[in-house]
Amino acid sequence: MPDKKDEVKDLTKFLKTKAKEFKSDWEDVPLWVIDAAIDWKKSKEPSHREQMIENARHYLSDGELSTEEMVEAIENHDDPYDIIDNIEGVVVWEKVESRFTVKDFLRTITP
Repeated sequence: MPDKKDEVKDLTKFLKTKAKEFKSDWEDVPLWVIDAAIDWKKSKEPSHREQMIENARHYLSDGELSTEEMVEAIENHDDPYDIIDNIEGVVVWEKVESRFTVKDFLRTITP
């Protein structure tokens, strides 16, 4: 993920291009606008946890537990080498049955 300095540079370049396109004066754009735009963009990005849950949806099926609850059950399971299908409440898509250990699954869904 790019650091804030790189993002400022990229956004500044983009805004300068847009200023020329709209025949506007680049100096009209204060630095705080650039910082605010970057912060706004970041606030719209899914969190690390949300990305994990979304990734897990590709492998887990609907059941009594929600996808988030199934991920929590997998995370809290004691044996990292146990197959996730064996964890109570976890329902795995048929195509990936008996494919993932706890450790492999968590590694797969972690962004």
